[in-house]
Amino acid sequence: MQVLEAIKPDLPKKKPLQGLTIAACLHITSETANLLITLKAAGAIVVACASNPLSTQDSVAASLVKDLIFPLLQLKGRQQALL
Repeated sequence: MQVLEAIKPDLPKKKPLQGLTIAACLHITSETANLLITLKAAGAIVVACASNPLSTQDSVAASLVKDLIFPLLQLKGRQQALL
């Protein structure tokens, strides 16, 4: 995470991933949320899918959807897509 924090300040200016769409299927945790946020700051369109609903941190997933406007599929205990 230290590497992401080190490069994140320059990314909004340079946008090296502008025009790319990145889809990720991973455990939705605070660590992976940091990665998703960094990719978005770099200019990418980011879509995430929780790979294991049992390990999904619901508060992190909800924050990605509500506060950061990420398309995210599946929260633990939920059946509908959150788009």
